[in-house]
Amino acid sequence: SQITEQSITFRQLSHNDILEEQQLIDLAGLVYDTDKYVYPPLFSRKQAKEILPLLFASNEDSMFTLDNIFCAMIGKRIVGLILHRRGPLTWSADKLLEYASMLNITLPDTVRIVEQDYFKGYEATAADTTAILNCCVNSNYRMRNEIRLGTRMMQAFIGQHPERLELYVLQETNAAMRLYLRTGFKLAGKCNGFSADKRELPCFFMYRPAK
Repeated sequence: SQITEQSITFRQLSHNDILEEQQLIDLAGLVYDTDKYVYPPLFSRKQAKEILPLLFASNEDSMFTLDNIFCAMIGKRIVGLILHRRGPLTWSADKLLEYASMLNITLPDTVRIVEQDYFKGYEATAADTTAILNCCVNSNYRMRNEIRLGTRMMQAFIGQHPERLELYVLQETNAAMRLYLRTGFKLAGKCNGFSADKRELPCFFMYRPAK
């Protein structure tokens, strides 16, 4: 069926929301697809779609909680998300490992590397700043210019977040770079992006000033 701008809705989720099983699986798949260097060292895509729905539903994790999810929906399906966090983020992999154990899933040793070398970098985020950790649109809608889903989702998110926004983006992700520049983010520096195998990954730090 034809998709119009009017058929797309944007929502900030809350831990009080009761999502359907498929919606939780949608979120898990989108999170996994946001970064090929961060999430594969944590779990496989199949494992992510088993573990993350439980974490989201439980509201027991400081990062993988519905309070940190802004999403795009077409009907009941979640087709885009922005994973974000206001102020400092102190994340431990303990809950992730606990839920994996409940499901009899053995996660790789690189889980602790991701915890220490990637997510610890967000601990310094200022209290009046929101860090965007991940932004992803379902691949079926990513290239559909007539609905501009990624741009409209980011614009809707910015409309609800007048505070300073920060993010890191890999230099190789040209489409993401264009999206952020188009929606008012500014380049503020260059660094080496995260990879569990310590490869060189040029990365940009970007910010959007508070309104």
